[in-house]
Order: sequence, then structure tokens, then C-alpha cells
Amino acid sequence: MARRPELSAGAMIGAFRRQNALVRIGSLMLVAVLVSALAGPLVLPFGPTDMVAMSLQPPSAANLLGTDLLGRDVLARTLDATRTSLTVAFCAMALSLVAGAAWGMVAGYNVGSVDTALMRVLDVLQAFPPLLLAVALVAMLGTSTSNLILTMSILFVPQFARVARSATLLLRRRQFVLAAEVLGVSSTRNLLTHVLPNISTPLIIESTSVITAALLTESALSFLGMGIQPPTPTWGGMIAESTSVMTRAPWLVLAPGSAIVLVVLAFLLLGDGLRDKFDPKTGS
Repeated sequence: MARRPELSAGAMIGAFRRQNALVRIGSLMLVAVLVSALAGPLVLPFGPTDMVAMSLQPPSAANLLGTDLLGRDVLARTLDATRTSLTVAFCAMALSLVAGAAWGMVAGYNVGSVDTALMRVLDVLQAFPPLLLAVALVAMLGTSTSNLILTMSILFVPQFARVARSATLLLRRRQFVLAAEVLGVSSTRNLLTHVLPNISTPLIIESTSVITAALLTESALSFLGMGIQPPTPTWGGMIAESTSVMTRAPWLVLAPGSAIVLVVLAFLLLGDGLRDKFDPKTGS
């Protein structure tokens, strides 16, 4: 009997380590990607648009990932595309997080006609296939970087709104929220000071899945020619440019494709680890 606390403590430590393993792996992968992307311009002797060699040169000591159709270094272009895609994805996630959290909190706090009206708007928005809606919005707004960020932020507002609404519905009848209402605290202040801090964890977890979706959406739009326009390199744009010579120069596809897989996998591992650690339904 005296040994049970020791076994229990060991089991808790083991569970904690298992829950944090995915977070550590995902974080290390993201750090490696970010360091490589940021250090690229400082280390490489040429930029993503410089013609440094003959076209379609295979990987070599001078060009580690070879060159593309115009003789540009594939490694430099992949690293620059990584910075571009991550910037667009983070900006879109941040905008959709702010708008979606506000939308969901207002809906969850005001149960009734307000909640019904706000959620029906989201239902209409989610009735369209995401990529088709993105193509339509980009066609209307234009293919600039700011319009691309705005388009993707609109796509992901419903995800954050539904998470925020569900969490707010659970909190709105808690004693500390009701006590603030009795004391005359305004709804806006109550939401910002009592509700928002307590729903931040599920929103942070949801942000990892939104970033992965934003990265894939940006790549898909760039592949279709409706994302960031040349000469700025993007993962999807690089893959689209290489389709005509894919069999002769497979490194043109492997470089951006591997970057997409690596970054998306890193965010998925990070999100799963955070969910296992903080979600009471799945965490130990």
C-alpha cells in the first residue's frame, strides 16, 4: 500500500510525457522550418528570382535542390515560398480568430433570436464548398496578397465562431459570470474579462488546425493561378510551373511538396499534442 503513491506519481509523469511528446516534436519541426526560412536569405548567395544557372539542372553542390525552368535556385525559391505561405496563413488565422471569437461569444452570450440569426449566417457561409467559395471571393476581390488573406479569413471565421459559442454557452451560467451581471458589469466587459480568458485554450487549439487549412488553401489557390502572383514564389505556384517537366525534373515538385507535408505535419502534431494535454475529454 505504501508504494501506491509512487506508482501513481510515475504513471502521472509518464502520461504527462506522452502528452507533451507530440507538442515537442511539432514545435521542433516548426522551429527548424522557421529558422531555415528566415536564415535562407542570409546564407544563400542568391535570391529566389535570380537566374543562377542553366535551366533544369539537377541537385548539385552549387544548387542543392537544382534549378527550375528559368535557371532559378529551387532551394532559395522554396524557402522564400515558405516565408510567404506562413505569413499569409498566420495573418488569415489571426483575422479569423478575432472575428470568429467575437462572433461566437456574442452568439453564445445572447441565447435566443440573436444567437439564431448569427448562427444561420454561418450556416449559409459553410454551405458552400470552401475552395469554391475561395475561388469566387478571389475572383471578385482580385489576386493581391491582402485580398487573399481577407478571403481565407472569411473562410475560417465559422470554425472559430462555433468553438467560441460552444465554450461561451458553458460559461454563461457559471457563478462568476452571473455575479458580474448582478454587479452591473456590461456585457462587453463581462465577455472580455470573464468569458474570453476561459475560452482561450480551445481557440488556441483550433488555431493550429486553421493554420494547416490556410496553408493548404493558399497552395491550392496558387496552383490554380489565383493566389500570390509571380515572380513571388509560392508552394502551389512552384508545383504548377513544374507540371510540364515533372518526369524530367522531379525535384521541382518534390521540394515544394515536401515543404507542404513537413509544415502541415508539424502543425497537426502540435495541435494533437495540445488537444491531448488540455482537452478533458481526451487528455489523461
